[in-house]
This record gives sequence, C-alpha cells and structure tokens, in this order.
Amino acid sequence: RVKSVMSAKEANMLRKQVNNLELEWEINEDSQLQENVEEILEVLEPQTQQLQSLTVRGYTGAYFPQWMSSSSLTILTHLELVSCESCLHLPDLGKLPSLKN
Repeated sequence: RVKSVMSAKEANMLRKQVNNLELEWEINEDSQLQENVEEILEVLEPQTQQLQSLTVRGYTGAYFPQWMSSSSLTILTHLELVSCESCLHLPDLGKLPSLKN
C-alpha cells in the first residue's frame, strides 16, 4: 500500500532479497499517487540480480523505470505487464537475456 515516494523509499527494496515481485495499482487511487506513479515505481527498484519474476498490474504511468530494462536483470525469466494502459513505451526487453515469458 505505497501511496507516496516517501513510503516507497521506506520500503527499501534494494536491501531486500526478492525472487518474485508483483506490483499492483488499484483503479481508484487518489490523484497525488497518479502524479507520482512513475517516481514511485522507480524508487521501488528491487535487487535486480535476484529477481526471477516480475508482474506489474494497473500501472498508470507513461514510462517504465530504467531498472526494468537493466542488463543486471540477468536471471529474470518472467515479465508480465497487465492493464498498463497509459504506458507509451515498453521496457527494452532485448536487454533481458534470460527472459522466456
């Protein structure tokens, strides 16, 4: 239930070892979250070297953060983007060497 950039920073995702990560935005979020959604997702960057599966649902930003197309996602095999209807550009999937799904 991250509602601000500050609470996203407090989650301190870079220090957590996560293999599977699912991020979901609710449809009826307040307008402040809508304005900060791209920055919030940027701050929620996990330890990319550990990540095997990433799902993003309902993301309302126009762009995905740089870390989602990082070459450090070496073991990411599953990426699912669901209902990210405001997005203008997909992550650079060619930089994800292990991606299968």
